[in-house]
Amino acid sequence: MWKTLFIGSLFSLLASCSSDTPRAVESSPAEYTSMVQVERLRSDSLGIALESLTPRNITPYTIEMIKDFEGWSATAYDDPSGYCTVGYGHLIALRKCESIDLGEFSKAITKERGHRLLELDTRIARKAVEDLVDVSLNDAQFSALSSFVYNVGESNFSNSTLLLLLNQSDYSAASAEFPKWVYSKKVVLTGLVTRRGCERHKYDSNIGFDYTEPFSRENCEEVLGIAGGSEFYDIETGERQ
Repeated sequence: MWKTLFIGSLFSLLASCSSDTPRAVESSPAEYTSMVQVERLRSDSLGIALESLTPRNITPYTIEMIKDFEGWSATAYDDPSGYCTVGYGHLIALRKCESIDLGEFSKAITKERGHRLLELDTRIARKAVEDLVDVSLNDAQFSALSSFVYNVGESNFSNSTLLLLLNQSDYSAASAEFPKWVYSKKVVLTGLVTRRGCERHKYDSNIGFDYTEPFSRENCEEVLGIAGGSEFYDIETGERQ
């Protein structure tokens, strides 16, 4: 019987997994990168005019959730993948900051600027959900899926069992797919376990635009955990682990 991995108020591991369930390692939000942004930078070097995209909005609660997991830096820094980053995980380049001209990011940015960059960055993920999902989605489902795609990338989502089940109108089975996307670079990260749990909580909860409570990881604690079974996926490669 699978033992569940719970993360308490300090998000430490409080329960062990069975021998067949992978163990998560402690991680900070900065240890994983938005794969939607990586795909964009790799494919067209900022050729997509994000301002011209007008996808469906996601809830303010979801924006705050993404901010929480992305973390904040007013100044440009190199993330663990060696990508120059600023604000709420906004990728400046797929190279280290010291190797590029930082231009407008040579000075610290405000949180208002960071929020605007994040809203723009999520547009590709939101557009992908609109384009790839064939069934109707309420605000909570659309927002949760947009956060998920923002993290794992459009390519991984398009080839996922989660999308396949969702387009078969099996909303419940699709929900159970969230906890399987917890690997990054062949390691299970606690931050990803937490993020998938919070996204699943949002997906299942029907928390809409009128929800005014601030985001808190504790609100989604009951659904945190690594899925049972042997089917897991790496957000970097989409490969089955």
